[in-house]
Amino acid sequence: MVVFTGKKEALDQLNHFQIAFIGNCTEVAKGMSTRSLPPTDHYTLEFQNIQLLRGSIEDTTHFHYMQTGGGAVIMAKDGKSSTRAPDPKKPQTETLYLVLLTDVTYIKSLIEIQEADVEELKQVAAACPTV
Repeated sequence: MVVFTGKKEALDQLNHFQIAFIGNCTEVAKGMSTRSLPPTDHYTLEFQNIQLLRGSIEDTTHFHYMQTGGGAVIMAKDGKSSTRAPDPKKPQTETLYLVLLTDVTYIKSLIEIQEADVEELKQVAAACPTV
């Protein structure tokens, strides 16, 4: 998993989830990373000003998120050389996200959006049923 960016990505993914909200990330706490290559980084994210689009999240503001960390290697077509892949974008504070969840505490997809995207995302969420 990676942090996605943009309204188009948000619109593409929104209707595939039964739990979704828009919120401002106020805290990013990095937890343990797996010892795989590339590693999987675990985070606890706190959100404020939550605008629920679908489902219910009870009274929580803290959610768990994991994504592939840095250190991946890309092999050349000839198989003789390799290049280090760019590190994935990490969750950041003071950023507005569309948050798509698999259950009430685990984030499946995190999409950075702009304030100007919020109304359209609300309209799409209200108009379209989930899959």
